[in-house]
Amino acid sequence: MSLKSQLLKAGVATQKQARRAQHQKRQEQKSTQKSAAELAQQRRAEQAERSRQLNEQRQAELRERERQAEIQQLIETHQISREGGEHNYQFVMNKRITKIVVTEAMISPLAKGQMGIVAWQERFYVLPAAALERVAERDEDVIVVWHKASQTTAAQDDPYADFPIPDDLMW
Repeated sequence: MSLKSQLLKAGVATQKQARRAQHQKRQEQKSTQKSAAELAQQRRAEQAERSRQLNEQRQAELRERERQAEIQQLIETHQISREGGEHNYQFVMNKRITKIVVTEAMISPLAKGQMGIVAWQERFYVLPAAALERVAERDEDVIVVWHKASQTTAAQDDPYADFPIPDDLMW
């Protein structure tokens, strides 16, 4: 015999109380099932969000590696050889004066902005302006020296306005 029938037979509970208890038990089971389904749905949503974030992170890392590979390829294909250079070309990098050895034919184009210097993987490379523009599209921080033609006008009260700085000035 079940507990319900035993209680009814003993007269401790009435039929109405038994039905009410049974109804209440079914309602609790339904709410438990609903909450379990809601928890499962919430877990699926959280897992989907974690997967989406991980996918975004992987995509960002992939784009960064592709960008690095493009810069590497541009430098390798367009670098100008400094072999046989006898002249020091000095420039400021990270608040320090740095110098590299270049050929005499490179000094004037470097000063005029026709060439520039790129720091890549702890080495310096000289590139033509066209390649520098393509590198700048990907990462401007790689370019160390590039004297672009600027449209700056001298101040009217500048006493040295009539004395331009020569492009081939070595310091």
